[in-house]
Amino acid sequence: MNDEETFQYYLSKELNVHVNNYGVGNYGLDQGILRMKRRFENDKSKYSIMAVTYASVARILSVWKHYHEFGNTFAVKPRFILDENNEIKLIESPVEKREDLLNLEEFKDFFHQYDYHYENWFLKHQINWGQYSYNLFKKPIILKSVIWILLNKLERKLDFEIPVINCKENYNKVGKKRRKIKYKELVEYHKSLFLKFEELFIKLIGEFVKFSKNNNAVPIFLPLKQRRYLEYEFENGSIFERIGNKLKEKYPDLIICNVSEKLHNKVENVNELYVGGHGHYSPKANQMIADSLSNIIKDLDCE
Repeated sequence: MNDEETFQYYLSKELNVHVNNYGVGNYGLDQGILRMKRRFENDKSKYSIMAVTYASVARILSVWKHYHEFGNTFAVKPRFILDENNEIKLIESPVEKREDLLNLEEFKDFFHQYDYHYENWFLKHQINWGQYSYNLFKKPIILKSVIWILLNKLERKLDFEIPVINCKENYNKVGKKRRKIKYKELVEYHKSLFLKFEELFIKLIGEFVKFSKNNNAVPIFLPLKQRRYLEYEFENGSIFERIGNKLKEKYPDLIICNVSEKLHNKVENVNELYVGGHGHYSPKANQMIADSLSNIIKDLDCE
């Protein structure tokens, strides 16, 4: 995605003002708030927009993202918890220097204590060969995957196509089905996190609202929906509606720009909203997001 294809760029054109983009890939709501507190003093604005994806509910529970996003090994971060008074408390990361990233083993006790996903996602998805062998025959999709993977590798190694069965096509079909199952499991896990950690999420939004108001900025919350969440909600209903309603009740000064339904209703095919098969919004979707934000801001300026 090029800079001139982001919703921030389109918003600057709509309003004819400079719109600073402090978004960071893979950041969660908590990291966004911390960065805002560091940078806002030197770059104040009349409006502050906090844009996060639904995956943020998982990111706010991480201190080492590898436990939830396997392979994201250098992503270590602080996190907030609720203290005995039900107030948010910052837990700083002990990983402070670049050299520390080469010795993460030294911090495993901290990671295990404060990363929710260690026990609830990571350990449950470690390969257990006994369980894997059992699932291999219990779940046909896994057995089919193994068969087509082996046949596909054999074809590549021998540089020869096995007649009739079309290994590559069947390999891709099974892979697509497995990804759908995996994404559904992930989304349902995140849905459970919204319920279990609803209070923490709401209080973090409250911290964003409080900081914005203390700095004379209007807080605008922009929840963004990756493709997997949109497809899940088609069949299972809204993930965010409950928490969205609670945010409206608790923080009347917060403007919520929930554009997901509007985006879907404005296109014939959901593929128009995303780049390729990924979860990132397309330039067309970003233009529509900017239009919604622009209308909100123009209305507020007229009040």
